[in-house]
Amino acid sequence: MRIPSFIGIGSWVIAAAYFLYEPLAIAASQATYSAIQQPMSDLGVTECGINTYPWANYDICSPHAAIVNGLFLLTAIAISVGTFYLYQASQKSQTIKVAVGLLLVFSIGNGFSVIPANVHFDWHTVPALIAMVAVIPAIGLFGLNMRKGKWLSYICCFLTLLIFVGFILIVFFPLEIGGLLQRVFYGIIYSWGIGMSLVLTNDRTK
Repeated sequence: MRIPSFIGIGSWVIAAAYFLYEPLAIAASQATYSAIQQPMSDLGVTECGINTYPWANYDICSPHAAIVNGLFLLTAIAISVGTFYLYQASQKSQTIKVAVGLLLVFSIGNGFSVIPANVHFDWHTVPALIAMVAVIPAIGLFGLNMRKGKWLSYICCFLTLLIFVGFILIVFFPLEIGGLLQRVFYGIIYSWGIGMSLVLTNDRTK
């Protein structure tokens, strides 16, 4: 079954829709929340208090946790659909097959984010970290195989790699910008997905 272009492009738009709802979840938080310092998953924690999960030695209380976790699941599904559309619209080379496989690892890993960090920290965190590692080469491989959108892929691959290095640095240095880096990281990926979908759709219609 072929995926219509409006669904393929729309899936990446839906993946980015989390950012439209996030300000409402932050505004409803009953504990001080910093989007610059704290991860997105703190808004999905289902209990209130300090030390709700390892490393969270600060107060968390998110009344919109259920909605946020639902959006995490919706995002993962949307990325999967968007990935299959990119595959459908691309040349079926071995490189693209590997890239699509890595993008699916990314979507599945993000799907585990629906498990709140306070419920099972490892199942919430480890798949998400694997997903972040997988998506960087996936974007780069698309660049290697594309005539159109090549530089979009290369630039986004470089930026996500740079941000990933930033994640590693904040483990060793007191730079409280983890939340900001995470949001920019995902924002770049969703923007890439939308951009590549548009490029490939336009290329097919010519």
